[in-house]
Formats: sequence, structure tokens, C-alpha cells
Amino acid sequence: MIQSTADATFRALGTAVHQTVPHSAAGAVSPVADTSQCPHPPAPCQQLTLIDTSTALTGLYWWEDVNESGNFHITYPVPDFFGVRDVRNNLVYVLYEDGEAELYDLTADPWELNNMVDSPAYAVTRAQLDARMRELAGMP
Repeated sequence: MIQSTADATFRALGTAVHQTVPHSAAGAVSPVADTSQCPHPPAPCQQLTLIDTSTALTGLYWWEDVNESGNFHITYPVPDFFGVRDVRNNLVYVLYEDGEAELYDLTADPWELNNMVDSPAYAVTRAQLDARMRELAGMP
């Protein structure tokens, strides 16, 4: 279900809910105007609305409240990075939207103070972690 962007991922979630839950619909993914409602203000965030179309508005049950209109709003921050952790080898790799990257060997550097992303000794490791991250995130 993970797509190339958060918006696409949440659109896919809305489609999956609509196809699975009777009497439901997914609204459009749209920006949240009031960033104080975002998980990490003032960072921008988006919102997916799931709509209960049942007559009695009893079709959607979530861990949070559905409002009186039968709508549930999922608000999520717009991510600016993807990352992957290799638990077996104790490594972490992060790729930011602007192309910057970080690679840490948590055995040698548990506080993540020495970015090894450009180190020739970690070139193969970086390529492997980048490929795995892209695979998991559904990125080209």
C-alpha cells in the first residue's frame, strides 16, 4: 500500500477503506489550512477524509471520534524523508527530499554523530540500504 508519496499512500488508504467497508467513501486528500491542527506545527500537513455514507451514520468505527457528519479526518505531516534501519547490522540510512542522505553505523556510533554516507568503506552498504528503502517505499 505504500506509494511514492504520502498523499498517494493516503489516497490508496482511502480507496482500500471505500472498497472494503460498506457504506463508506473517501474524500480528496487536501491541505490543512490551520497548521495548529497538524501533528508537528507549523509544518505543513495534509488530510484525508473518510465519509460514512450509511443512513444512520454507523458505518465507520475508529480509534478516534467520527464527527456528527459521519466524517473521519486523518491528518498527517508531509514527510520530507524516507529511511530504513538494518537491525541485524545495526545501521540506519535516511534520504531527504532535497537529496541529502545520512548513514550511521550504530555499533560504532550509537549517538549518530558521524555521518558515513560519503565514506568509501560504506559505499556498498549505502547502495544496499538505498535499494531496500526504495523497495519498501515503492520508490523508483
